[in-house]
Order: sequence, then structure tokens, then C-alpha cells
Amino acid sequence: MKRLIKLVGVSACSLVMACGGAGTTDTTPKKDTTPKGPATQDKVYKTSDLGLKAEGYKLEGMAFAPQALGRPALPLVRPARRMTLKRAKRAARFKPGKKWPKGSKVDAILTYSSMLWRAKTKTKPAKAKNREVVRELLKKLIAVPHDAKSHNVEVVQQMVEAALLAAGDTAGALKVMDERMKMFPESKGTPFARAWAAFFLLRADKNAEAAALVKAGVPAGRRGEYVKAWVAYRARKFDDARKHIAAAATTWKGRKRRINREAVLILGRAGASVDEADALITKLAGESKRVRYGLLYTLQQVYLLTGSYNNAIKVLDMLSTSVVDPVPVDDLVNFRLAQAGLYYRVNQPGKSVEAAFAAQKGLVPCAAKCDKLKDPVLATLYQLAQVFHTIFASSLDERYHTAAVKLYDAYLAITPPRADKEHATRFYDSLKATKKNTAPGAGIHNNPKALANILSFRREGPKGCYESVLQGDKALAGAVTATIQFDEKGVVNGVETIPAKGVAGLAAVAGCIDAHIRTWTFPSRTVPGKTVVVVPYTFSMKAAKKP
Repeated sequence: MKRLIKLVGVSACSLVMACGGAGTTDTTPKKDTTPKGPATQDKVYKTSDLGLKAEGYKLEGMAFAPQALGRPALPLVRPARRMTLKRAKRAARFKPGKKWPKGSKVDAILTYSSMLWRAKTKTKPAKAKNREVVRELLKKLIAVPHDAKSHNVEVVQQMVEAALLAAGDTAGALKVMDERMKMFPESKGTPFARAWAAFFLLRADKNAEAAALVKAGVPAGRRGEYVKAWVAYRARKFDDARKHIAAAATTWKGRKRRINREAVLILGRAGASVDEADALITKLAGESKRVRYGLLYTLQQVYLLTGSYNNAIKVLDMLSTSVVDPVPVDDLVNFRLAQAGLYYRVNQPGKSVEAAFAAQKGLVPCAAKCDKLKDPVLATLYQLAQVFHTIFASSLDERYHTAAVKLYDAYLAITPPRADKEHATRFYDSLKATKKNTAPGAGIHNNPKALANILSFRREGPKGCYESVLQGDKALAGAVTATIQFDEKGVVNGVETIPAKGVAGLAAVAGCIDAHIRTWTFPSRTVPGKTVVVVPYTFSMKAAKKP
């Protein structure tokens, strides 16, 4: 025990470097003369503090359906020799019995159906009547007991499917397709039947059934790649969706407008970078700069509606400078005006001002073509000035002060003066007073309504998250509450969601929202500490428009 005490004593002496010395040690506490910054203060705002009701932001999402594949054409059987429609009709007459008709009778029915289907008529009602006759005749034939050995039964099935789809009877057509696929599993036409059936099942929101058909095998080429793309997109397998839609679009035959738009939709909503999307768009456009211009414009809209603001900004820069020459002057004003709002969303007030000024400058060469744009552009200068003014007043983020000053100066310099110039002058004076009378270290985000405005302009991201899950679950609805924490530099360093993030339903929406919010930044503040806001988002699917 004595040995242990001695060793401890030695250690203590070596640490204080004063044991055994002749002098004394002063134990009086020293006064800390180091300059101190402002004390750390945290701010926590509940939903009601932000001026929101319990449901928060109510967002309606859109569901998308594949359309580009259209519907299969009715296969046409040509007569063995030239004959009139009247004679073909007589040959096709039959009374359904318990047995499948003889081969010659089946061929006569198919021939007459083909001739009547494509017969020229003077009016649309007459054409519709002819096709109704064909449909009823084929339905009567397919109702007769049959099996895989029945004469030309596979062709009959294909014709019935096409006739029913043309009449809008998707359920009836799918029933016949299912019978054909089971009856002729090894037929060359079966993979095509699976592709068509998968397409119409996707349109009916039967995603699992469509995925099963795709897994069973669909044809190589555009039809197979197309349904693979939509199955993957509905399942949120975004890498696969982008790969398959690119393969489908680049091998498409016939009219391409619809497939091109769907390709851009899936690319933009499935996380494609601007470079990846533009590479495909350039292929699809070929030599046409106008087509590329139109598809890029659609792409930037998709990026905006999913909260991919930086991508939208980049595409608008491309549209403004490097796609067509010259850029339509009114388009250019619109592009820069849109960027002013986008830069606000990504917390870059200086860039927002530059874009707003570019839109204002663009009014001059645009002249009369921009008559309807003039007021919105000039009003935006004042609106942004007020927004940036309010943010600065509570945060003292100097970037927002500089931006607000530039905007007020520009707005008040407009000639002839705007009708609300006096009102704007009072606000500008208020900004100057705030700058003069507020201590630089007092910024603390003490205006929750200013934060609510920022959050309101970022609703596209959470809405896009909901829509990405909605595509595979049309019954999805409900709320996700996000608690967001960011530091004095405006960097998000914490997100919690109710429900917790997961892989399906609202939990999947929550996981997407969590990841999305972590890319945000907020205005900085001069008082150290964290700011916490609680934001609910309530989701529902937008009702379809009545025909």
C-alpha cells in the first residue's frame, strides 16, 4: 500500500511540475480576458409558429400512365382470290355450335372481317358501325369451344384483342390475351402478347401482373424495352428505368413525339443528370435543333417539378445560350425570370438578382413581343427585394442585404416610375434603418414567417418524392412530418421524419424527403446555434379531369 501511494505522489508531482520546490503556488482564479462572441441560442419553431395548419402543406400528386405504345393493329387476312364485300359477307355467315367451325368457314370469317374493317366509308359513324359488326362477329366466333388445335384460332384471338381494344374494352382484350399466352406458350407471337398485355395492365395500375409478364419474357426491341422501362419506373428501380427507356426511344419506329416526351419524363424523374438526359435528347432530336430545344424545355420543367433546382437552372442556361440561334427573345426573358426564382430556392440571392436583371434587360430587344411579360418581370424585382429584405432583417445574412439593396435601387430607378414607387421607397428606408440600428451579431432567424416562405418555395421536392412512390401505389395518401435542423451557417445537419424512412408507402416517401432536404441550405445567421423547424406535408392524388 505504501509503495502504491508513493508512485501516485510522484505522478502528481510530475504533472503539476511544482512538488518539492521552494516557492508557493498561486491558486487564485485568473480573470479570462479572451473576447467572447454572442452566446449560443437555439430556435425551435413548431408548425403553428410557421403560420401553418396541422396538415402543413397540402400537396396533390400526379400519376402518369404509359401511352406511346398505342394499341395493336387488327391483323388483316387477304382473300385467296378477288371478291366483293357482299360475297365475302355471305361466305362468313355461320351459326355458333358446340364445335369449332371448319377451316374454310373460319378463313371466310377472317377474310370478311378484314375487308369490312378496312373498308372506306363516307362518314365516321359508318366506319364505327362496320367495326362494331366485325367485333360482334369475332366475339361470336371466339365464344365457340376451341383449343390450340382449332383452325387459325391464334389469328382469331389476335383479331378479337385488337377489335376489343379499339372499342375500349381493355378487360375483355386482356382476357383473350391471357388465353392466347396460355394456349400457345411457345408461339413466336407470345412474347409480343406479353408486351401488349403488360402495357395495358400498367395502364390499369396492375403493376405486379405486368412485372410478372415482363419477367416471363417480352420481345427484344422497342416494345419490350418500353414495358421494361415502365415496370422498372413503377417499382422505383430508376437505373433500370433510364436504361430501358433510352433503348426503347432510340429504336422507336413511326411517330416519335409521344415516346420522346415519355423518355424525358422518366429520365428527369428517375434521377438522370443533365448530361445523361441531354445525350439521349440529342440522339432523339437528330439534326433538328428545334426538337432538341423543345425536349430540353420539357426536361427543365420536370426538374423543377421534382425539386431538382440546380439541374433546372443548368438546362435553362443551355436553352438561353447554345441550342438554337437566335433564341426567341420572349423565351429568353422567361428563362431568366424562371432562374431568378430557382436561385432563390437554392439560397443564392446574388445569382437570383443577376437573373432578374437579365430578364429586365431582355425586355428592351423583346419590345412589343414582351408586352405581357413586362409587368411580371418588373414586379418580380420588387417582390424579391421584399423577400430578401425580410430574410436579412431576421438572419443578418449580408448576401440578402446586398441583393435587396440592388433590387430596390433598380426598381426605384425605373422610368416612368412604377405606381407603387412610394410604397417601395418606404420599404427601402426600413431596410436602411434595420442595417443601421441592428447589431451585426444579433441575427437569429427570429421571423418564422420568413422561414415559412423559404419552405413554401421548396415544396416541389417533397411533392416529387410523393409522386415517385405514387406511380406504383395509386391508393397512397397521408402525411409525412419532417423536423429539420440546420446550423448558423445554414447547413442542414439533422432530419427526422414521421413516419420513419422505409422502403414502401409513406415510409418510402419519408426516406426520399429525408435525402432531399439534406441537400438544402438556408440563410446563415450571426448568432451561433441551431434552428429547428417542424414541417408537415399532407399528400393526396390529384383527381383526374372529367372528359
